[in-house]
Amino acid sequence: MLVGRNPENLGITADKVAAVSKSIEVLVQPTDVSDELGVKKLFEKVKAKFDQAHILINAAGTMGSGMMGDAPLASWWRDFVRVILIHEFTLAASNPLLCRRQEINVKGTFLPIQSFIQNFGGEGTIINLVSVAVAMDAPGISSYASSKLAVVKMSQALSLGN
Repeated sequence: MLVGRNPENLGITADKVAAVSKSIEVLVQPTDVSDELGVKKLFEKVKAKFDQAHILINAAGTMGSGMMGDAPLASWWRDFVRVILIHEFTLAASNPLLCRRQEINVKGTFLPIQSFIQNFGGEGTIINLVSVAVAMDAPGISSYASSKLAVVKMSQALSLGN
């Protein structure tokens, strides 16, 4: 099952997978992996359809950082936990700006792991993809790299049974 926030991109990826082999059943499920209820519903669908899952691959992540000396704390921290502000503007000037936070890099890895374990008893393989950014020094990506290091530590704790 392919999961992501963008249904159009999921469709493109599904088509590419199906082109490799017609015998592969490709299912897509638009889901925000930082939304606890959405992730729970996703794993309920997987369990209902397949009864068991053997592999979970976490590859969610977003990046948009800046130089540490120039980045405001709120901006750097937002990138660390990947709080993306999605603004909904209305034509009525009296309505306040609405925003919804999506924490992708850390929470968006934790929730699928938790649901995978809860639904399938911890049997199977969990693969958390990170980035070369965890092993290199590059300007402007400190919050992103730090969030991906958190995923590495989560993976290590998971391997110890935590």
